Amino acid sequence: MSVTRSAGTGQQPLVSTVRGVSDLAAAVADNIRVQRVRRRLRQVDVGEALHIGQRGVSHLEAGSRAPTIVELTALCRLLDVPLSELLHGAPGDDLRALGLL
Repeated sequence: MSVTRSAGTGQQPLVSTVRGVSDLAAAVADNIRVQRVRRRLRQVDVGEALHIGQRGVSHLEAGSRAPTIVELTALCRLLDVPLSELLHGAPGDDLRALGLL
C-alpha cells in the first residue's frame, strides 16, 4: 500500500490510497462484486434495484464511484448482507473512524 501525503503539509491524507483509489473504496467495490456474483445477479439487476444504470454498477465495482449511504442500504437489502460484510477488508483506521472497531 502506498500512502500519499498531503501536498506540503507532511500530514497523511484522511483516507489511505493505492493508485488513487482509497483502500476503503477498493474493499467495498470488491465486496459488492463478490456478493453480486455469489447471488448470480447481473450488474443490470443491481442497477435496477439502485435506480442506476449498468454502467453505474460497473463504476461501483471498479471503485471509481463510491456508493451513497442510500445505495449501501439498498445493496445490503438486495444482497442480504450486513454493512460489515461490504466493509470487510477495509483498513482498520477507516473502520475505527466509522466507529466499527
